[in-house]
Amino acid sequence: MITDEQIRRMGVLLDPQRVEDFAMRRGLHHHPMVDLIVFIAAVGLVSAIMIASLFFG
Repeated sequence: MITDEQIRRMGVLLDPQRVEDFAMRRGLHHHPMVDLIVFIAAVGLVSAIMIASLFFG
């Protein structure tokens, strides 16, 4: 099943404030496209974790 650690990681990815803080530290200026890319990446990662847990869990 999905572990607490994976849920915590998803929470970090899906929390817009933390994503923005990370982007600022990396020197990326805020841009709407960055939000979209991060959102798609987060959703894709969550989907991959869920699919993996179905097969290997």
